[in-house]
Amino acid sequence: MPVHKSKIKNYIACAFILIFSGLAFYYLALRFISEIHCRQGEIYYNKKEYKQAVEHFEKAVKFQPGNALIYKNMGDAFYELAQKGSDIYLNLKNSREAYLVSVEKNPLDARVFYGLAVVEYRLERIYARQFPGVGYSPYNALPYFQEAVRLRPESISYNFGLLRYYAKNGHDDKILPIVKNLGVNYPQIYGYLKKETFWSLDLRSAYIQGLEQSIAKDINPRDAHTRISALMAEDENWEKAIEHYKKALLYKDFQNNYYNYIHLTSLYLKAGRFKKAEQNAVYALDMSPFKEKSLEQLYSIYKQQGFSEEFSSIVQQVREKFPFSSRFEILTARLLFDLKQYEEAKRICENLNKKKPGGPAYYWLYLIAQAQKDKDAMELAIQKATVFDSKNSHYHYLFSNLLKQLKKYESAENAADMAVKTQAKPSPHLFNHRAWIRWARHNYYGAIEDWSQAVRLSPNQAVYHAYIAQAYKKLDNKQLAELYYKKALKLDPDNAGYKKALQENKS
Repeated sequence: MPVHKSKIKNYIACAFILIFSGLAFYYLALRFISEIHCRQGEIYYNKKEYKQAVEHFEKAVKFQPGNALIYKNMGDAFYELAQKGSDIYLNLKNSREAYLVSVEKNPLDARVFYGLAVVEYRLERIYARQFPGVGYSPYNALPYFQEAVRLRPESISYNFGLLRYYAKNGHDDKILPIVKNLGVNYPQIYGYLKKETFWSLDLRSAYIQGLEQSIAKDINPRDAHTRISALMAEDENWEKAIEHYKKALLYKDFQNNYYNYIHLTSLYLKAGRFKKAEQNAVYALDMSPFKEKSLEQLYSIYKQQGFSEEFSSIVQQVREKFPFSSRFEILTARLLFDLKQYEEAKRICENLNKKKPGGPAYYWLYLIAQAQKDKDAMELAIQKATVFDSKNSHYHYLFSNLLKQLKKYESAENAADMAVKTQAKPSPHLFNHRAWIRWARHNYYGAIEDWSQAVRLSPNQAVYHAYIAQAYKKLDNKQLAELYYKKALKLDPDNAGYKKALQENKS
């Protein structure tokens, strides 16, 4: 009898194990099926096939009704369907319902609250359009924007979403503290803030207060000083701009690099403090691993601000201090050229070509000859530039253009062919250039071919259609001439010249 009872207990234990195993297997099977549909939905979503994505998410949620993430994905897919213009109101409502279930199951997911806020806001606007003047709406996006920001206060996107909502609903008093807070924690976002339609001088002041607070509390002092410097530069308060930029460089000084001192050079130049600018320029070059490139950047800054002459003393210093290649000599020639010291610039380029002939040196000899109005020297220099840098389309174009001016049309066309062949990206300008050379050679079909290429690259330029019309008129093909004059007029209907040419073509 005791043995019999033992067997019964074993049977019962086995039964329980089988039942629990079956239940576990059933649960895992449901979850596995759900995951398959969820994965398929994600694939369709990434392919922008949102209708199929929704279908799979709906199937997935049947097997895992408690999974908040699936409802979130479903809400995303319904929203994208609405964005595509498909049953906008219905899909927005479906998106809202899916998001609401998701936040009910997981009230800590900021992404879902933000998605819900965006959908709710769109429904608000639709309702307001359908029922103007009602004064009541069943939709209210504000608490969802606020909750998204509360859950993830560091999110710039969520803060911007809340800011835009306040701005569009006239809650200006709510905007100031958010902007100030952004200044405290995210000094670098000023560029985005000032593009917003709600941006104002009051908000700018609040943002500066935030930056000052960031410095005082040692939250992000380097970025805050950098941003205040930029704001002072906007106001052309160069001394304050310099002061704050120098303070910025005191924090995390391991991050300082040559570019920081190039920028400081620019600020000193704008303040008219040339000695300080020079010192920082030389220091920047000392730090830079790309000395020639940095020297060119500095020269561009000096030249842009109208201080090319002041740059010459930097050139003299660095010539003695750093080893440079021919690129430095070319930059020196550029400086002398800008200072109209043509003979000295010419001497440097000629010396470079004696050591090792190159396209850039001959190009600058061409520009010097152009400034001195010496066309023979221009022709020789630019021709040699094309020989030593045969893949430079611009050199071939300059050579072609000069030959065209000299009425050496056959050679000009050959050079234009090389310019077209070596161009990195097809240019309507180059095809137009060659077309006029072919026109000068009475090759009107060739000119039409080039202008047709120009039309292909720039179809909205009426002038290329007009040029084709002129070429067909030369070929006594009035029908095609009329067709292209009409195309030109369609793009430029007020052009009196095209109208007159069309009338003359008909007579």
